[in-house]
Amino acid sequence: MSGASKDPSSLSLSDLISQYNEFNKAVQDKLNDIAKSKSTVSPGKFLQLQMETSSLAQIGESISNIIANANSVIKNAVQNQRAGA
Repeated sequence: MSGASKDPSSLSLSDLISQYNEFNKAVQDKLNDIAKSKSTVSPGKFLQLQMETSSLAQIGESISNIIANANSVIKNAVQNQRAGA
């Protein structure tokens, strides 16, 4: 991910998705490099890629949870507004 140091509490969803995409691209590039030279890949590089892939999946799941929670809040707000009208 980029070296820009931002206060994590000030990140927007757009920023999170953008940084996720950067991380995803970096992991894809590493995977492509390993695939090209599979006979010379050290076990350490392979394990590091596995860990990065796992982290990428966890980050993606967290972003998905944020979106689901936001949708739930919006849905509840709309229902409450309809009930009060």
